[in-house]
Amino acid sequence: MFCPEDLIGLSSSRKSVVLLNGRQAYHVKLHMVQFSRAGMAKIGQLINDIGYRFGLHESKVKELMKDRLYTVPPNPSLYFLFSIPELEVDVHAEIPRKFWRYTEMASERPLSVALDEQKLINF
Repeated sequence: MFCPEDLIGLSSSRKSVVLLNGRQAYHVKLHMVQFSRAGMAKIGQLINDIGYRFGLHESKVKELMKDRLYTVPPNPSLYFLFSIPELEVDVHAEIPRKFWRYTEMASERPLSVALDEQKLINF
């Protein structure tokens, strides 16, 4: 599913590269995006579903998801990509584009994921 380079024996001096289905994932800082109410509900549902599926408490799932938000071009969705080491499981949880938009503070987003501002969803 995805694999940080530091887990596959590459030099620890290199910045970790995260892959999803063979494509590079780019880290997205939380302040760079704004979620709609439906998007917040979607995230809450994902937390519940992941906790139920893997027998984890909600707080543990939130801890694992913290700072693990990515985009994987050319797909417009956002993804929470994280591992559950004790279960040896990689998890990817998709947040479709209709649930979020870039904020004004998103000027630092990678060029490879810069979108046409006219296509941003207003909510």
